[in-house]
Amino acid sequence: MQNREPSIEEKLHTWLEAQGYPLEMRVAKAFQIAGARVIQSEYYTDPSTEESREIDVVADWQTRIDNLLVRVSFVIECKSSKDKPWILFVSPNVRLAAPARVIVAAYRVCEAVAKQNGVNLEAQTPPEILEIVRDAGDLYR
Repeated sequence: MQNREPSIEEKLHTWLEAQGYPLEMRVAKAFQIAGARVIQSEYYTDPSTEESREIDVVADWQTRIDNLLVRVSFVIECKSSKDKPWILFVSPNVRLAAPARVIVAAYRVCEAVAKQNGVNLEAQTPPEILEIVRDAGDLYR
């Protein structure tokens, strides 16, 4: 039996799966379902190097409260790695929140907006995220 060469479609699918694009698409879709305005592949100027860089997903909601325009924005860089560790480098004067706290805070904002729009966010949320949110109890409620 001969081994056949993978088709261009199969090669493309394999490459895309390895790049993390599916995660970026799922993140963007989750924010859209929750009612956010979503922009993918947004560019910004790096304040340290003045170079143009790409961010994967920007999601925001805005509303008026009295005469004040309020906007909540999430700027998201999607990373996926099953076999390599991640190291985060930050400026000396920057503190990072615990990842679970960030996830819970983001979920609570999405949950509130989804509820206003009649969307069942829980049905659209991966089980591992729901477990983190449930474990957090009333944090950020």
